[in-house]
Amino acid sequence: MNEALREEMRRDERIFVIGQNMRVGVSGLSVGLVQEFGPERVLDTGISETAIAGSAVGAALAGLVPVAEILMCDFISVCYDEICTKAARWGYTHGRQGGMTLPIVYMAGCGGYGHWGAEHSNQSGDVQAQPRPEDHLPVQSA
Repeated sequence: MNEALREEMRRDERIFVIGQNMRVGVSGLSVGLVQEFGPERVLDTGISETAIAGSAVGAALAGLVPVAEILMCDFISVCYDEICTKAARWGYTHGRQGGMTLPIVYMAGCGGYGHWGAEHSNQSGDVQAQPRPEDHLPVQSA
């Protein structure tokens, strides 16, 4: 994932990553990206999954292409409004006919691979998602 993200960030300077501990690469997604692309494209946030998801919506509305990491899928349900109401539907309710798109990638680690305890190692990442035909919910298998 890191290599693919790096390639896309080289190709399109509108792409940036946002999430908790992105500059140190806790999950492995962003390792080395801040050294190559700088802190303006590798954004650290506080511990607020809702703020991460909502910031991605705002950035996409402004013409950027955010890759928002919700560190653990256990907490993705707190982002439901931002992901499944705002990101999924705003294009339709506020100008899809005029070409409005919200290009956002949400990523979350799922499962017990991290050995991070009961609230951090579940398989709860289904978000009841795919509210639009063009949405995709890829899930990595073991």
